[in-house]
Amino acid sequence: IGKAMAQLSKASFLVEGHTCDLGAESYNHRLSERRATAILRHLIRHGVRDDQLVQAPFGEAEPVAPNTNEANRSKNRRVVIRRMASSPS
Repeated sequence: IGKAMAQLSKASFLVEGHTCDLGAESYNHRLSERRATAILRHLIRHGVRDDQLVQAPFGEAEPVAPNTNEANRSKNRRVVIRRMASSPS
């Protein structure tokens, strides 16, 4: 995926870190930041320029599933990469 992203040299990407609700909110925010940073570093090692990447830690704020059981919590422990909209020229 890093190679494909690197070929889109004019594109920018948002790297979002997410967690489940277990643990303190402040810890989860830092954890989501570490998750996003790990992916960001991986992408840079695979040719994506650092100026193409923006990091956004969300902690437990944006779950994709209710944090009611372990199966759902595991879905919320994730990193999402989104292509950012280009600014008009």
